[in-house]
Amino acid sequence: MAAPRTNLIRSPVKRGRANTYMLIMLISFAISVVGTRLYLELTGYPQVGNGTLHIAHVLWGGLALFIGAMLPLIWINSWVYNISAVLTGVGVGLFIDEIGKFITQTNDYFFPFAAPLIYGFFLIAVLLYLQLRRHDYNDPRTLLYHALELMMEVVDHDLEPSEQADLELTLKRLQASDDAEAAALAHALSSFLYSGSVSKVPERLSPIDRLSAWALAMEDRFLRRRIIRLILTGMLIALGIFTLLNFLFNILLLLDPDLTETVFLTWIEYVPNITGTTSANWYLAQIAIGGALGMVMLIAGILMLVGQIPAGIRVAIPAFAIELCIASILQFYFNQFAAVGSALLYLVLLLLALRYQQRFLIKRETTPPQNLAPAS
Repeated sequence: MAAPRTNLIRSPVKRGRANTYMLIMLISFAISVVGTRLYLELTGYPQVGNGTLHIAHVLWGGLALFIGAMLPLIWINSWVYNISAVLTGVGVGLFIDEIGKFITQTNDYFFPFAAPLIYGFFLIAVLLYLQLRRHDYNDPRTLLYHALELMMEVVDHDLEPSEQADLELTLKRLQASDDAEAAALAHALSSFLYSGSVSKVPERLSPIDRLSAWALAMEDRFLRRRIIRLILTGMLIALGIFTLLNFLFNILLLLDPDLTETVFLTWIEYVPNITGTTSANWYLAQIAIGGALGMVMLIAGILMLVGQIPAGIRVAIPAFAIELCIASILQFYFNQFAAVGSALLYLVLLLLALRYQQRFLIKRETTPPQNLAPAS
C-alpha cells in the first residue's frame, strides 16, 4: 500500500465558488463602510448608550464577524457561505471603520490617516480577489474537491442544469487524469449521475446572476462601441485638462515667492486635514501626481480622438489604475467623502476601458471548423 500523501492533505484547495463569495464580501465591506460614514455624517454622529456606556458600532462588527465565522463551522449547506460572506464583509467594514480609535492614544475616530488605511485595506482585498480570479487550479485533487462540492446539490435534490453540466465536465476531466484513485471515484460518481435516479430542478438564477444578466442586457442596449468610445474620450480629455490646469495653476502660484506663504495659508484654511507644512507638502504631492496622471489621461484622450483607439486604451487603463491605487489614497487623507466620489468615478472609467478592450479590441482565437465528412 502506498504511503499517504500528507503534503497534499495539508495543502489548501480553492473552493469552487470562492470568487463569488469573495465578491459578495467586498461589496458588503464597501457598502458597510461608506454607508456607516455617510449615516453618521448626516445624523451628527449619534451615540448609542448613556452617560456611562457607549455601544460603538465596532461591537456590531465583531458580532457580525463572529456569526459569519461560526455559520460555516456548524452547517455545510452551500447557502451558508453566501450569508457568511455578507456578514464577514459587513463585520469587517464596521470594525475597520473605527480604526482611528485603535491607532491613536486619544481614540480619535476622525484621525486623518484612518480613511486612507481603510481604503488601502480594501485595495488589498480587491487585489486578492483579482488573484483568485486569475488562478483556477485544475489538478486532480482540486477537481475532485469541486466535484464532491457539487454533489451536495445532488444530496439536497437541488441539482440545476448548469450545475449538472459543470459536474459532468469536472468528472470527465477527472476520469482522463493520471490519478488512478481520483479517476476511479469520478467514474463511480459519473455512473451514479447517469443512472436516472438523480433528481433535477429547473434552472434558478441567483441574485448575482440576475444582476449580471440585467447588466449585460443594459450593456448591449445602451453601451455600444461608439457610446463607450465617446464617454472614455470625453472623460479622459476633460479630466486630463482639469487636473493638469490645477497642477499648473498651483505650481505657478508657488513659484512666486510673494505668494507661496499665502497659498499655504489658504490650503490650511480651506482644505480639510492640512494643519502644517508636512500635510501641505503631501497635498502638493497629491496635486503633482494628479498633474502627471492628467497629462497621461490627456494623451490617451487625444489618441482616441484621432482614431488611435487601442493605443489610447492601453495608456488610459494604467492611468486609471494608478489613480485608484496611489492618488486616491492621498485624497482620502484630505477629504474622505470627495475621495469616495472620485474613486467611484475612476473605477467606473477603468471598468469601461477594460470592458471596451475585452469586447472590441482583443482578438479571440477561433478554431476553424473541421471537415467531419468521411473520406471518399
